[in-house]
Amino acid sequence: MGQVGVARSSGLLYLLSPTTLLLAFVLVREVPNARTLIGGCIVMVGVGLMQMYGHPRPQLKTEKTA
Repeated sequence: MGQVGVARSSGLLYLLSPTTLLLAFVLVREVPNARTLIGGCIVMVGVGLMQMYGHPRPQLKTEKTA
């Protein structure tokens, strides 16, 4: 099996909340209010942005002239 790095796999923990929300809706017909959905969307967009752009850029090696 393939391996996933710790940093990338820890980002998958954020999928736990939307999965729980979906299961609560399907199993017990619990309907979330608008503020809950908007807040969840904001968090998920932030997580997505950090997964795509949150990695440090490799530094370029520069030659020292002295």
